[in-house]
Amino acid sequence: MHLSVRARNPKVVNELRAVPISIDIEWPTTRIAELDERVVGGETLTAEEEAERLDLRQRYPESAAQADRIDHRYRYWRRKETESAEKSGMDRGKADRLSEEKCERLRDPTKIASADIPSGLRGKFSRLESLRFDELLTPEEADELDELHRRYPERAAKARKFVERRLSYDQANREYTARIGYGSTPIVQGEWPRVWTSPADNARSRTPERRPLDDDEFTPA
Repeated sequence: MHLSVRARNPKVVNELRAVPISIDIEWPTTRIAELDERVVGGETLTAEEEAERLDLRQRYPESAAQADRIDHRYRYWRRKETESAEKSGMDRGKADRLSEEKCERLRDPTKIASADIPSGLRGKFSRLESLRFDELLTPEEADELDELHRRYPERAAKARKFVERRLSYDQANREYTARIGYGSTPIVQGEWPRVWTSPADNARSRTPERRPLDDDEFTPA
């Protein structure tokens, strides 16, 4: 039965109203959802990825059921449209709004459109990556960060890329001002651009040594 007809039924209306707009998800739901989304979008997983997907779904049925509530088709094409718009030079906010408009017709109102890791976990990614860049991670934190990369490979890779880009830009500016004789201010944790850490982290072992920049990272003219 067509959705518009079904929706006239009060029971169906109440069911649709009960569907949340967004939910917080954690591993293994996140990984199952990532792989399922690619399958629904028409991608072919590697043999290892498919084995991982089936294994996770079998070992964690509750997480698989939670992943099944997510609107994978809509999310897949929203992501693709957003990435395409950003590559064309559009800013993130405008690209996201455009993808939402273009993909609205794909929405399944019986499924959840937005699912992401909790904000606290997103903050932990950035904090640990910032400390890693400054070579201030404790062994325990390094192990924790490795585990986060294992459990959330896509999210972790994006967080690392973002933090490295921002802090490399700051490092390049410091090196440039030092070369022209102006010196540079001390690195302070908890202040821009290290907004993910805290002033208490200044008491860690040392002011980090300068890291060599990759060729494709920012270098002032």
